[in-house]
Amino acid sequence: MSDPDEYPAPPRPEDLPEMGTSRGPRARWAWVWVALGSALVTALVMFLIMRPYLTLPSSNAGQTTVAPTPVAETSSASPSAARWTAPPAAAPLPSDPPTPTPEPATSQDAACPELDGRWVTDETVIWEPEHLDELVDAPDGFAAFVEAQLGVDDYGCTTQFTILGTHPEGFAVGTMESPEWDDGCGGGAWFIWSDQGGEWGELFMIQDILDCSDLADAEVPENSGLIECFADDQTWWW
Repeated sequence: MSDPDEYPAPPRPEDLPEMGTSRGPRARWAWVWVALGSALVTALVMFLIMRPYLTLPSSNAGQTTVAPTPVAETSSASPSAARWTAPPAAAPLPSDPPTPTPEPATSQDAACPELDGRWVTDETVIWEPEHLDELVDAPDGFAAFVEAQLGVDDYGCTTQFTILGTHPEGFAVGTMESPEWDDGCGGGAWFIWSDQGGEWGELFMIQDILDCSDLADAEVPENSGLIECFADDQTWWW
């Protein structure tokens, strides 16, 4: 067994300091400063959060604010720009045109002749006697004249007629040519045929525009719509 004097005696309760008092006055002031610092930090954070919502009094208080006047857009691409465009000035009234001098009346219509009702215009192609039956409105003796010209000429070319118009007073207009299907043949001319005292024959072979005076001298009926002639420095339909 150990000697009791080797170990110190345990302290007595009355010799122990009270709870919370072992740190002294300095520890209590430290807690106070910590509390104050926390309060300041919290206040600063709240101020920063609420700052956007705080409004300062304006120095212009009591003055009337005038709203800006809207300005209309004048862009040329805007559809509403036309409403802001000034209306165009009225065009000046045209002056009275001068009265044209009337030209002397002529018996021919230079643009589109009005047929006299007796010319029969119908394109009929004839190269065989069987085709002569189509000349039902031709003047007397004309079909026999055409038939006599049909056949093969001295050059071995077939003669072909294209009748364009006939008149009961004894006139006919058309072409006489050789078809191109014959070797070495082809070509022709325009003709005006007429009944010359009971016998048909060539009145004009038209290789160029005729003079209207020549047609008048030959008493060719007017307004055929097929014959062109030259007079007064211009071309007319005879």
